[in-house]
Amino acid sequence: MPVGGDGRIAQIWTQGRVFVASQRRSLIVAAAAVLVLFAAGFAGVVSGVPPAVGPAQQPVADATRSRAPQPSTAAAPLPRAPVPSALPATAPGPLAKSSLKVVHQHRLGSCHGRLEITRTGVAFAAEDNDGNEAFTLTYAQFLHAVEDDTLIVKTATRTYRFKAEDSKGGPSQLRDLADRMTRARR
Repeated sequence: MPVGGDGRIAQIWTQGRVFVASQRRSLIVAAAAVLVLFAAGFAGVVSGVPPAVGPAQQPVADATRSRAPQPSTAAAPLPRAPVPSALPATAPGPLAKSSLKVVHQHRLGSCHGRLEITRTGVAFAAEDNDGNEAFTLTYAQFLHAVEDDTLIVKTATRTYRFKAEDSKGGPSQLRDLADRMTRARR
C-alpha cells in the first residue's frame, strides 16, 4: 500500500531519528570541534591579537612597546633627549621622503622596483609597470620587520618581502628605511 501525505512525513521522521541515534557519538564530536574552533576565533577577535601564523618574532614596529611601563606623574612630561642615529641629520618637522631600489621577492621569482617611505606610509612601484605588484599602504595598515637582509611588510591579507638591489650597502639602507618607518609611526 503506497504511503501518502502524513505517512511519508512520519516515515522520514523515523528514519532521521534512527540515523541520529546511530551517529550520536560522531555528531557530538563534530559539535564539540565546531564549538572549540568558534571559541578560539571569538577569543582572537575580542582580544585583538592576530592568530600566530609563523615563528614568534617581534616586529620592529612593536619593539618600543616592549619596554617596562614608566610611572605616570601629574607634572608635564619631560622633553626627550635626542637619540643618536646612523641616518643623516634632517631638519625638524615632517619625515623626509626617502626611497630605495629593491627586489620584491615572490613565492616564485621576483621583480625589481622602488620602495618609497613618506610621512604617511609606504608605497612600492615595480619597474616593469606591473599594476598587480604596486601598492600604497598607510602606517595603520601594516607592520614591518627586518630579518637578516630582508624587509618584511605584513598587512592583514598579504606579506611582502624586499631585499635591497645594491648588495653591498643595501642591507644597511634597508635597515635605515625600516628605522624611518618606525619613527614615522610615532
